[in-house]
Amino acid sequence: MFVARLIENEKYYKDLSVTKNPYFLLSTTIIFFCRDCLIKYLSIFGAILLILSIIYMISYLFIINKRIFKYINNSKIKIYNDHIIIESKTGNILQDIDIKSLDKILLLEDYSIPKDNLKTFFKQITGKIKKFYIILEKDKKRQRFDILMPSHYMAIELNKIIDYWKNKKELNIEIIK
Repeated sequence: MFVARLIENEKYYKDLSVTKNPYFLLSTTIIFFCRDCLIKYLSIFGAILLILSIIYMISYLFIINKRIFKYINNSKIKIYNDHIIIESKTGNILQDIDIKSLDKILLLEDYSIPKDNLKTFFKQITGKIKKFYIILEKDKKRQRFDILMPSHYMAIELNKIIDYWKNKKELNIEIIK
């Protein structure tokens, strides 16, 4: 069984990349680590400006993080070998989808979590955040579920389920590259 939160708004990816913006990170780092030095050599006006900018950055990060949490905190997806369940935050079942009733399942080629290295970091700060999603098609209607991958273990569990689906002849699986 695979369990994860659903990303319910595309703005999640934009807001997440803002928090990893190199200019924002650089300015925040300089201000926090050099604040004592800056205050010592700046005038009172400069010190007040520095304090206001620190307050602005902290409040901006707080607002962005609150929005990001709002985009992922409303429902979750549970994927089993034979069906998919979408649950609300309170545990009510919103959808129970039988895999055999679907016309097509569109899957990504890779559901692994990217490694923490400089290459991944630079992709994230340029807004190229790896997206995990599944598209289900039934009666020519497509439904996309964006997934917040919770852990490496859950990525392995999802890949096991996908391998099971690929081995079933009656399922129409299409890989998206």
